Amino acid sequence: MLSKGFKRVVGLGLVFTFVIGGSLGMIANAQRPEEKGIQERIKARQEVKEDMLRDWKSAKDALETEKSVIEGRREEREALKDALLDKAEKAKIAGDMELYESTMAQIKEMDASIGNHREQMANIRAQMKESIRGKYTQEELDELREAGKRIVVLNPDITIIPI
Repeated sequence: MLSKGFKRVVGLGLVFTFVIGGSLGMIANAQRPEEKGIQERIKARQEVKEDMLRDWKSAKDALETEKSVIEGRREEREALKDALLDKAEKAKIAGDMELYESTMAQIKEMDASIGNHREQMANIRAQMKESIRGKYTQEELDELREAGKRIVVLNPDITIIPI
């Protein structure tokens, strides 16, 4: 058994340690007003960047979804075109020139539709590229270009994708 006096000394020592330790921690974490202002500005900039990144990601996701839909339509059209080509060839072999000519007209319409889908895909790719460019400041874009030039000098086999 420990004596009551020893318990009191240990208890007071612990209380003293917590009081002094807590006070020192508060003093150590205290900031000068100018440091606090700087940290608030840094935090505000980070929040703005996070908001911009969130907006950019949602725009990118919307473009990717639209791209997938158009790509699916184009693939459907190409499959239908292949079926029409088979039908036209069978009609030609059978000597049914009327069916052959009408099928070839449908194929031309499919080609135009597929071309339209390709244009839409090119537009979406351009929008995605512009969206990526919009994420960076002009200074950052210049830095990326310079870094690309330095990389090519170090290793000429590398191809840099332009931004």
